Amino acid sequence: MSAVTISIRAQGEESNLEMRKYALSRVTDQSVLKQIALDDKENAEMRRYALSRVSDQSTFIQIALDSGENVEMRRYALSRVSDQNVFKQIALNEEIDAETRMYALSRVTDQNVFKQIALDEKDIENKK
Repeated sequence: MSAVTISIRAQGEESNLEMRKYALSRVTDQSVLKQIALDDKENAEMRRYALSRVSDQSTFIQIALDSGENVEMRRYALSRVSDQNVFKQIALNEEIDAETRMYALSRVTDQNVFKQIALDEKDIENKK
């Protein structure tokens, strides 16, 4: 494949992305925005843009709790969550990356969660 062919293909893909972004900016159907936010694994930019327009807390929570999810998307979704139980669940989940857990912990208001983490949750489990 020649450099010219690669350049033309890249321009075509960029143009396609711009068209998709424009079309997405005009979409008002929350189910379509949610579908792109959850399912468009090929293009993180489209997913994040769709997620920024979603108003459904359950979508943010679903992405935030998915430990297999892209870290950037999970953190962005978590920034839109308002449920203290979700912050607690993520802060205590050792399968989720430390930065995301720390962000969730910074949003927690429950003193019991702070105590549990400060005392090390394993110690608490052993004492039950």
